[in-house]
Amino acid sequence: MDAKKFLAEINAEVKRLHTKSATAYWGLTTTGKSEYGEEMQKAEIELRLYLADKERFDTVKESMNLELDSIEKREMRLLFNEMLPNQLSKERIEEAVKKEVEIESLFANFRAKINGKEVSNNEITEILEKSTDSKLRKDAWIAGKEIGKEI
Repeated sequence: MDAKKFLAEINAEVKRLHTKSATAYWGLTTTGKSEYGEEMQKAEIELRLYLADKERFDTVKESMNLELDSIEKREMRLLFNEMLPNQLSKERIEEAVKKEVEIESLFANFRAKINGKEVSNNEITEILEKSTDSKLRKDAWIAGKEIGKEI
């Protein structure tokens, strides 16, 4: 097996899949729109199924015992560590990703309220950092914890 070629192929595909997932994640967290959640779910499942491939995982595992240069060894170790938690059935991966996306959607769309007014996380942080009004600071702190009830 040519380790350089193997790693180049895997790195290119993981980069493509990760970029697709990260772009959808960015859309979801910045807009809260459900279509980005759907895109993220599809992309993340695709990435994790790629990492879950048993044959590919076995090749990585076996390659770690070969005579490789230090960079290749490190890449194999990182790849192994990335693939190991994905050694699950397709159904388990799909279930986990679905729940992760649901939680991300809740976070993206949640707006805390202080005195009946919706505020952003940035506004809460600013109040906690800069306000000298202890009641307002307490209200902001409590409002920031309200997401826990949703999850």
